[in-house]
Amino acid sequence: MSATDPRVELALELFQKAYMLQMQGELDLAEALYKRSIELHPTAEAYTYLGWTYKFREAGGGDHGV
Repeated sequence: MSATDPRVELALELFQKAYMLQMQGELDLAEALYKRSIELHPTAEAYTYLGWTYKFREAGGGDHGV
C-alpha cells in the first residue's frame, strides 16, 4: 500500500483522532478507533498506543500523557 492509498490515509486520521480521545480520557472511543486504524493499516504505533489505552484503563484513568 502506498502513502496515497485511501486506506492508509484513513488509518492515519483514525489514529490521530484516537490519540486525541485518549488524551481526553475517552478510552473506550480511543480503543475503537485504534482498532479500526489497525484493521485498515496495521502499524507498530497503533498497536503501542492501543496497549497504552488498555494500561490507562487498568490503572483507572490517571495521567493519559504519553
